[in-house]
Order: sequence, then C-alpha cells, then structure tokens
Amino acid sequence: ALLLLAAAPSSCRKKQAAPVPVPEIPVVAAAAVVADVPVHREYPASVMSMRTVVLEARVEGWLLQQKVADGSMVEPGQVIYEIDPAPFIVSLDQARANLAVAIAQEADARQKYERNKPLVEVDAVSQEEFDSLEADYRAAQAQVLSNRAQVEQAELNLSYCTVISPAKGQLSKSQVWEGTLVGPSMNRTLNNVRQLDPVWIQFQPVSQDIPALRELMKSGAASTPTSMPGSDWSRTGKIVFIDNEVGARTSTIVARLEVPNPDLAIVPGAYVSVTLLVETLKGAITIPTDAIVYQSAQAMVWVIGADDAVKAVTIETGPQDGSNTVVKKGIAAGDRVVVKGQLKLKPGRKVVVEPAAKPSTQ
Repeated sequence: ALLLLAAAPSSCRKKQAAPVPVPEIPVVAAAAVVADVPVHREYPASVMSMRTVVLEARVEGWLLQQKVADGSMVEPGQVIYEIDPAPFIVSLDQARANLAVAIAQEADARQKYERNKPLVEVDAVSQEEFDSLEADYRAAQAQVLSNRAQVEQAELNLSYCTVISPAKGQLSKSQVWEGTLVGPSMNRTLNNVRQLDPVWIQFQPVSQDIPALRELMKSGAASTPTSMPGSDWSRTGKIVFIDNEVGARTSTIVARLEVPNPDLAIVPGAYVSVTLLVETLKGAITIPTDAIVYQSAQAMVWVIGADDAVKAVTIETGPQDGSNTVVKKGIAAGDRVVVKGQLKLKPGRKVVVEPAAKPSTQ
C-alpha cells in the first residue's frame, strides 16, 4: 500500500520583510524674511592731494640753503629755500639811489616851473621857454614814477630769494642741491608741497548712479565708506565733486570724495575702494546666501514644506547685503529654506531641522 503524506507548510519559510524607514536628513534651515535692504556698489578709486604746490625759482641765482628737510611737514609761510640775495641787494640799492636822483631832479624842475609860471603871464618869459620848463617838470615826475617802480621790482626780486611754502602739507624730495644755479630758465622746479589732510578719493561710478551721487552730495554728510584692500584702514567721506560729462566709451562719470587723513595713513597715488549706497529696497524678501545652490547657472533653494519634506525651487536673486541675498521671485516671506546640508537632499525627502551651530567665542 502506498502511504501518502500531505506536505505540511514549511516552518522555515521566511516571513515577508517589513519596509525599512527612510531616515530623516538633518539640516540647518532659516526662514525667508522681509527687510529694507541697502544696495551698495563698490568701485576702485585712487587717492589725490587736494592741493599740490610746485616751489619754483622766480629769480636767477645760486641756491644757498635748503631750510627744511625733504619729507617734512610744512606750514604756510614757512621758509623752504634761500637763494643768494647779494646781487639783488645791490640792485635794490642802485634802484633806490636812482629814485633819490629822480626825486631831486623832479624837485628842481618843479621849482623852475612854479617860479616862471607868473612871469609868463606878464611876458617876462616867453611862452616857448615856459612850455619847455613845463615839459621838463612833467618828464621829471614820470621819471620818479619809473624809478619808484624799479625800486618795487628790485624789492620783489629780493623777496623771491626766499622761497616759502604757500600751503600746509608735506614737502617732497628736492630737485636741486645747494650750490646749484637756479632760475626761471634753468633748474626752475625746486620741490613741491602736497596737502595730505584731508585728501580726495577719485573714482568713476556708472552713469545710472548719478542720482544717488547727487543725493549724497546734496546732503553734505560724510556717509560714503572708503577702504584699502588688504588693510584694516577705512574712512567715511563725503561727495564733493561730480563731473559734468559722462565718458562716451565707458558710460562712467568722475566723482570725488573728501576724506579726513589726520594720521597720514594714505598718500596720493594709493589705490582704495569706495562703497556707494545707490538705493534701498523696501520690503525685500531675503534669505541667507548659503541657502542658494546653482544648477547649470540657475539659482535654486530647497524649501521645507509643512510635512518637513523638501522640494527644489528655482529663484531669481537680487543684490547681496552682507550674508543675506534678496530673492525677487520664487519664494515668499516665511518659507523655510535649507541653509546647510543640501548635498544629500532629493525632492520629497524629509528632513529634521537642527539648530545652527553658535559661533565660537574663543
């Protein structure tokens, strides 16, 4: 007989595995907020002296002495150079002597004229002779004026032997040595003095910034920051000049700031940068710049929904303000965006928001 045995279900058959839950991805997030955002533009600029005075020899002579060392700070009226005055003293003495002679001759001619004036009325002296005396008197008067002018010119030439600074500033390097023959026709330029406090900062903003420049200049306030790249130097200046023509090729205009420089930290020729406030965006939506990622040059952010699932949203960005960026299109105020942890995200994945790490106080 055949023994038939029913096959019992195998107890070793595996049970169907339960789905493994997808872990939530930890991220740092921030909410989009509404704020008034100042819009700045940064321009390269150069430092200029507000006043540069060239010291020149106005008379010819031997340079006797340089009274002030190169690089010294000088005041208006301070003596910088001395040109040998001896020849000019002699010329002045000669001019004064000639004036004295002319005055004496004028007095003699006047006496003769006045003595003969009543005589011509009674025909004691001919009219022709009197006319000659009058002409001599007028000529003597003119000679006095001429000699007096020569004295003044000689005094002026003597004063030119002392070369003074007409301005406050720093003396540059001398162009001549003591003992050099100087004058209008040779070795004319002796040195220069540059005003260093305050200074001009010249830059060339684009033409569309002209209205902002006008407003800043109108206010007269020192509200435009200036800084030196690679240095902690910074100052706030005021707009004092806007040119009257826009460059045809560059579409820029020349403008100047006046910046205090009491510590003489910058000198003419140095390169600095100017940060210009051009407008303020009222009620702009801003997010941390770190939240923005780029795919094929397109800006996007990961937005966290109410169920903590993320989705990629394309946005249109505006200007930056510090660590934040203005968003023109794509998100609304209050939307949560991922600031840190974007690399692991995929659309629909859920995230857990962790608090941002506090900056180290060490």
